[in-house]
Amino acid sequence: MKKGKGGRGPDRGGVRSAAIQAYADHLIGSDANDVFHAIEEEEQRHEIEYRVKEKDVFRLFTKKSDTGYAFKKINDRQINKIKDVIATRYRDTPRVAPVVQPTYEKGLFYQDEDSVLIEKDHDGTASPFPLHLSNEQLIQRIEVLDRVINAYDVFIKGNREEKLENKQKVFEIILYAFMSPFIWKLRDNYLEIKKPIVDIPLFLIISGASRTGKTSLVTMINILLGKFKDITDYSKNNGIIKDRLNFEDLYPVLVDEVARDFFSQRGTVNTGRGEEFIVQMCNSLGNTEKRKYPAVIVTTNIDNVEERLLRRVYDIKLSGQFDTDTGKRAEAEHYKNTLRTELNGDLFRDFSHRLIQNIKSGFSSSDFENDDFLLPGRRIFKKWFDEIGQEPYDWYNEKREVDYYKRGSKRWKDLYDYHYKYFQKQKDRLLLSNSVFKSKKEIDQYINYLPSGILKDSSGVITSLDKKEFFNFIGEKEGFLRFIHKG
Repeated sequence: MKKGKGGRGPDRGGVRSAAIQAYADHLIGSDANDVFHAIEEEEQRHEIEYRVKEKDVFRLFTKKSDTGYAFKKINDRQINKIKDVIATRYRDTPRVAPVVQPTYEKGLFYQDEDSVLIEKDHDGTASPFPLHLSNEQLIQRIEVLDRVINAYDVFIKGNREEKLENKQKVFEIILYAFMSPFIWKLRDNYLEIKKPIVDIPLFLIISGASRTGKTSLVTMINILLGKFKDITDYSKNNGIIKDRLNFEDLYPVLVDEVARDFFSQRGTVNTGRGEEFIVQMCNSLGNTEKRKYPAVIVTTNIDNVEERLLRRVYDIKLSGQFDTDTGKRAEAEHYKNTLRTELNGDLFRDFSHRLIQNIKSGFSSSDFENDDFLLPGRRIFKKWFDEIGQEPYDWYNEKREVDYYKRGSKRWKDLYDYHYKYFQKQKDRLLLSNSVFKSKKEIDQYINYLPSGILKDSSGVITSLDKKEFFNFIGEKEGFLRFIHKG
């Protein structure tokens, strides 16, 4: 059919009678082209298609013209005729097309009005996520968690101290994962109490050599959190982190085997990787961009993160390697497979319930003592042990596990020990001449190792430090053995 003067030709294959009737009272004086648009929109909305004899619709709504056909102007006398024709011919001839239910990606969302974590399922239904466990259930769930962590003792090489340190690191990683849907909220609270938002890292990096159990651990963590999503293989989708950070789904971004390029200086914000991207996300999300966002948990084989990123990521390095002995390896695999059948997300649900109660009460500086942003979660674990009448397992950490602060403490202590004369003491400050450093880059590297609260100023030729906090950081009393530098 040719286009008429009234506009495009009518769609003669799918007009819906119910839609025409619904709009019939509004047709007087309108162009029938508008009617067709309305009908099409209605069809799409309800996903219903009616069989309509196109010659009848064609006759009712068009007329011949010099150039072919044009839409009629519908007047009040035609309304009843149109209604009658539609009612008799098409009322009983509808064909309902198969309804395709939309599918959703399962996710976690925070509802501000009620301060509650909401679980959205694949069919779009939403329900409160938290769950309160009985003491008996807590005992059972914590015992299973202990077996997860204990695998990093039983099946790895190393002495007792090394294995204990490894287990405590595994606990710290799990604790961050449990806190991850609330990281955005903690960062908001940090701003409210005038603390630097970058001190709560948006990224957890599980680093270490091969066979240290990184992939196995993140797999277990995914089950502990409820397994809302699959773990992403970085080599197959290196843009997942950028994509997920643009949405308010708070289930953590879990990515395995992140390559070195993610941390390199060559990446940009647009590529979704590299130093610039990480720094920009950590600085802007929750600061200039006021919205909710997930935390990111990745595994990697790289040895050291760039020093510029140290304050913006939580880098925990697993050191013990799993035994490659054939018998031991088979035993470990059986152990992990058994654990997977016993794990679920109940403990995390109870954790969320308790943490939300804390959020409703409001956080203060005392909830983040010693720059421990995981302290609220650490206290929940301690309360669990108290409630079930059990002493905490040896893997329970009472304070934050910060590898880079340990490295930083050693570097600053060495600097102080060997270049003591560059430090000038004042009443409550320690002034350091920047001439001790080889370059501006080296100054920045050292400053990045300092926890918040120590650095007072670093402009010009002097770096000003809080004297008491600095000596606590390097683990030394003021003036201790300083006489060896005199003379």
